[in-house]
Amino acid sequence: RDGEQHRARTHFRLCAHGSTATMDHADSDATGDRDWDSGRLLRLVLTDSAAIRAVWPPLVAYPPDEVLELGAGTGAMAIALAAQWRSARYLATDLPCRVSAMAAAFAESGCPMLRATPLIWGGAPPPQSDGGGAGASLVLLADLLYFRGSSLFEPDTLEPLAETVRLALAARCSFALCCFRVRDRRREAHFRALCEARGLAISEPLSEARLATMLPPGSATDVEATGPLRLWRIRGQAGPGTGTDDNSPRVEE
Repeated sequence: RDGEQHRARTHFRLCAHGSTATMDHADSDATGDRDWDSGRLLRLVLTDSAAIRAVWPPLVAYPPDEVLELGAGTGAMAIALAAQWRSARYLATDLPCRVSAMAAAFAESGCPMLRATPLIWGGAPPPQSDGGGAGASLVLLADLLYFRGSSLFEPDTLEPLAETVRLALAARCSFALCCFRVRDRRREAHFRALCEARGLAISEPLSEARLATMLPPGSATDVEATGPLRLWRIRGQAGPGTGTDDNSPRVEE
């Protein structure tokens, strides 16, 4: 994007769903160096009481005790939410080349429960702490559906991303929020199909119109800010409290 060259290395491994590409990118396209509108919107959603009640599923306590962010980029959303949820263990992940810059920013944030670690999509997320733990109750994805790979010979990133989301949601009663700007509806539908093929259920707890009122078009900073912003809630279909028709969370005021 923005005319930058993107170089990548690709590794392959076998998983329960067959041969899956695990992406290990030497990221030089600068997409992780800026704060995208989807991340700004996701922060607004998670600091608005009415929006929280709409997106938070039943049987998942609020505030969350463990948070996993995929593709955290600058770490801006991680810092803002970790400051809000002071007791939550917040794990921000991205490509290995981005972790040191995030860790430096986190060290200055004053949020002791916030840490950065590398994660290659296609694999299971690391434990939230050295002592392990039950896994994240909330998984966050902001504008991660756009990248197709740097060449025709490189596998797409969507399948490894869907696999990591599945693994992240398998450990406990948890859910993911995936916020993105619509750029390619066929591609976004493909990611949804990949998630559903893995037994995940996707719903939209807030409409495009509602989201537009939270981040008005005049405040958009994305270079290609033409499509609307959307928010998906992703849940595992097995286990308690995974229905999509009850939006009443167990909120601790």
